[in-house]
Amino acid sequence: MPEIISEKVSGNKSNLWLIITLAAVIPSALVFALIVSYGVNVPFGDQWELVSYFEKGLAGELTLLDFWNPHNEHITPFSLYIQYHLAELTNWNTKYEMFVSLGLAILNYFILGYLLRSTIISSVNSNNQKTKTNVATYSIALFVFLIAFEFLSINQLENWLWGWQIQWFVHVMGILLVFSSLTFAAQGKQVIHNLAVVAAIVGGALATFSLAQGILVWIIAIPMFFMGKHLRKYLVPWLGCFVISVLMYQSNNGHTVSIFERLEVMDTTQFFSFILIYLGGAINQGEVFGGVLLTLSILTVVIALVLYKHNLKVVMPWILLGTYIVAAGVIISIGRSHLGSYMGGSSRYASLSNLAFISLMVLLFCIFLRLRYRQIFINSLLLAGLVLIPLSWYQSFPGVKGYHGHMNFIRTCLNNYSSSYSSINEACLQHVYPNKALLSQKISVLQQLGYANLGALPQQTNARANRKVHLISAGENVTITGKAKKSGVYHTDINTLSQKDLNAYGTWVDADADTGRIDWKLTTDEAMTSFEVIAFDYRTGPSIEKLHVSILDDNEITVYEFQLQEATSWKQANINISDLNWNGKGMLSIRIVDNGSQWGQWIAIAEPKLESTF
Repeated sequence: MPEIISEKVSGNKSNLWLIITLAAVIPSALVFALIVSYGVNVPFGDQWELVSYFEKGLAGELTLLDFWNPHNEHITPFSLYIQYHLAELTNWNTKYEMFVSLGLAILNYFILGYLLRSTIISSVNSNNQKTKTNVATYSIALFVFLIAFEFLSINQLENWLWGWQIQWFVHVMGILLVFSSLTFAAQGKQVIHNLAVVAAIVGGALATFSLAQGILVWIIAIPMFFMGKHLRKYLVPWLGCFVISVLMYQSNNGHTVSIFERLEVMDTTQFFSFILIYLGGAINQGEVFGGVLLTLSILTVVIALVLYKHNLKVVMPWILLGTYIVAAGVIISIGRSHLGSYMGGSSRYASLSNLAFISLMVLLFCIFLRLRYRQIFINSLLLAGLVLIPLSWYQSFPGVKGYHGHMNFIRTCLNNYSSSYSSINEACLQHVYPNKALLSQKISVLQQLGYANLGALPQQTNARANRKVHLISAGENVTITGKAKKSGVYHTDINTLSQKDLNAYGTWVDADADTGRIDWKLTTDEAMTSFEVIAFDYRTGPSIEKLHVSILDDNEITVYEFQLQEATSWKQANINISDLNWNGKGMLSIRIVDNGSQWGQWIAIAEPKLESTF
């Protein structure tokens, strides 16, 4: 059996880099082909939020600070900056965003490759008996290939085929930079310690300001500073950066306490189910595999700590990396498990669960190197990888085809909208963007910029287009109770509010916990029945629970309940007066109620208007 002894590994390290490089070629090429064949050039879901940046850029009002605006619980300046400028270069062809994601993933793989190379060399060259450890050459090569296929697996298909998901690859880059840089600092020469720690801090910032759970990496990485006496002096600036990150999130986001509020109402069974499905996403979406993976990981960590207690530098980065992935899953579950435990199997999370599986495989490899009959154990590990990792690719391909079909459907809906306004299928339009009026506004911005190959909107040819339409002000007859007030719109700086924000009434004054009510009477000199539509713009936080809007008559009897949709940017609502349960006498008013005291529960409304036809 061909073997590579420790002296050969340490003396010919370039061979290991060559293996790591070659291992990435096939999975990278397959993902590239996947994007070429199944990627669809169409904005989708949250991606439409980029249009507000295009609009500001068009008006010459865009600044770097705008990229720090929160999106839900996340602050994602780096990915937003990349996407915005990439759109400028490509007329917002979203397939280029997918290719950038692949480029970032390949770069991340080589950061992971450094950590893997360091571990293989260190573990082969050291054991408790200070003797040399032999392991077959093919075992190391095959092991590296399995790691590459798992890291670049198509099971993270949503992140490959949706350009908005660049933030996930920025996040992975951040956490890998933290652990690889601190590993380098622990092993490197004195002159490069400072640079390595700075790189780790950059990684912490990338992780934190791409996904909210990234803030955990500052805490979980602390043991790395005890891997060498020379690293301990860097712990204070590291913790200082952690505190600064927390303060930046608090000032920009205000969501720090939401995790505790969510815990109070959490379904425990669904919570744990979500985590297990999340971890199992490395291979499939089942709880069983996630449970096996978690149990095996705990046992593996304990054994690795015992076997490598005199050389923790070898295994500690992987233990902490795996710990971070599990901790991130806990945070994600707290925020998302109420949507259903099955959501833990979302393909976007596979970019993290894959790392948990890789960490487990590396730790098992290190453990087996210390055991008698090590080659048999290592071959068993390789055999398991040869079964499980191709299985993951195979199980993911139907999802790729399904996602491709859905995105093509959305592309068709958007093409219909921009080519023939009269032939729009309303149900189809909902898949493009839930608010038709706001979609029209966003497309108008794209047309001015020449983005997304959208031609000029044709003139409306339906009956409504031939009617004379005008808006009549509803007046300033506003009554507010509780914390509601004018300009009560979530903000970090009053100077960043738009004119609409300043004139709107809202319930975010001091915090998300603010509650209140806004009653806005619709006054007009004309008969209310001469109008067709009540139109108003509104905004909400990321949670619309315990928020509602209703239309009342003169006797304060509810004649219509409006179904709110989450609207983290201004959304237009139109209520047909013919749909009201109303006798047509007297005046109407809009009542906006905020009874939500938890994170993200707030609402604002701009001046409502009445639309009439002549």
